[in-house]
Amino acid sequence: MHDELSYSTTTFSSKGILSQCERALTAAKNGALSVGIRAVNGVVLASIKKTPSVLVEKERVQKVFKVCDTIIGTFSGLSGDFRNALEVAREIANDYRKVYGVYPYIDTFMKEFSKVIQEKTQKEGLRPIGCICLFAGHACIKKDIQPDEEGRPLIVETDAYVLQPLLYQIDPSGSIKNSFSFGIGKAYKECSQFLGKRCTSEIEIHDAVVIAVLALKEFTEVAINEEDISIAIITNEGISNYESKDVQDILKSI
Repeated sequence: MHDELSYSTTTFSSKGILSQCERALTAAKNGALSVGIRAVNGVVLASIKKTPSVLVEKERVQKVFKVCDTIIGTFSGLSGDFRNALEVAREIANDYRKVYGVYPYIDTFMKEFSKVIQEKTQKEGLRPIGCICLFAGHACIKKDIQPDEEGRPLIVETDAYVLQPLLYQIDPSGSIKNSFSFGIGKAYKECSQFLGKRCTSEIEIHDAVVIAVLALKEFTEVAINEEDISIAIITNEGISNYESKDVQDILKSI
């Protein structure tokens, strides 16, 4: 047992595991549930607001954040770690704009952001972030979404570049994934299966919002209302945040 213990955050165990990354991932999985869904005309990010006291004004608590005019993000896990990661993300976006005059596409941003997160797993004196993050935006890619025989989303190659909405997940190790839907935090496995069955290649952004709210309501351990949910969408028109009244209307409809 002694051989498996290490006070270094950057040393592999005899099983080839970075224990600090595993522990950071555990902390992230214990966080409040968050979901992301990619639609044909945008991406929705939704998350449960976890407040330490009933005296906290939930309307002032935010869980989906604007990185820049072209990117939004949310998380599950340690809020302090995400706050630091969000500052890094905004610096990357602003530095890119200073050089090129525009904010980065989401794929370019994720490449640079993942480098910073990965460095925390190998530099002495640092530790991995204790949260899993979701980021959404657009990118010009030679791929399009078409339904397969069962209506499930299928990515196909195209001849020309097309501006597409994209959804990314990044974990404490710096590993990034791109998918049509993600569930992170508590009950993420069940939530991910739920989303996978309901998200098709032809889903519109407003339908995606309803599915996201339904997933949060279904897999949160306690009863929730409109004040417990934070939602934002990003489309070609820009970023929109849902007010409590909008969330209340969705909850009533389901």
